[in-house]
Amino acid sequence: MKKKHRIGIAILILIAVLTAGAAGYLQRYYHAGAAAKRAMKSGEEVTVTRTKGGWLFDGPGKKNAVVFYPGAKVEAASYAPLLRRIAKGGTDCFLADVPLRLAFFDRNAADRFRRTRSYQNWYLMGHSLGGVVAAGYTASHERGVKGLILLASYPTEPIRCPLLTIRGNRDGVLRMSAYQKAGKYRPQRTKEIVIPGGNHGGYGDYGHQKGDGTAGISSRKQQEITAEAVLAFTK
Repeated sequence: MKKKHRIGIAILILIAVLTAGAAGYLQRYYHAGAAAKRAMKSGEEVTVTRTKGGWLFDGPGKKNAVVFYPGAKVEAASYAPLLRRIAKGGTDCFLADVPLRLAFFDRNAADRFRRTRSYQNWYLMGHSLGGVVAAGYTASHERGVKGLILLASYPTEPIRCPLLTIRGNRDGVLRMSAYQKAGKYRPQRTKEIVIPGGNHGGYGDYGHQKGDGTAGISSRKQQEITAEAVLAFTK
């Protein structure tokens, strides 16, 4: 077998192995739990509608809306209980359905919702990697975003609009060194909330996340605290 031919075969094998490995990695993700699946169904107070590129949690509010970017490798529906609470409280929520469950593949997801709806105030919100992506979108759309909400996340670019940052004191996934260094990107109008007993995965319903700390409160309680903070921020 000629040397060039052997090299060509080796390259093809390497590509096949890498492709298979990447596919396997992307197929291993956190699935939405039973509570999340129930929260994805419409009820008397909140209507859940499939839209282009996501879902709308439509409550009694008409003025304010949040676009939510999910965390990496987490099924988007996992955040339905939290978003349903927020919508019930008067701020409608759009849940982005991002490709391969990785928000950085769809940084401009918010555009799909903003172009077709006419809310007075738009807020961007994201969890973990989804928060980093939401912050990046906000940094490049200063005039169109009223405020930014980050759950267990931090900005990597300067933010000029009001910022609400929420984290749990038992979060075992959030890198605190990076979180603290990101202080230079946070605006003066930043409000930080630390949830006692909260961990990284408690904002959604997808089970225990690898590397996370053991929560001292239930996910339901963590979501209640988060929803109250978000509603106070958006009103």
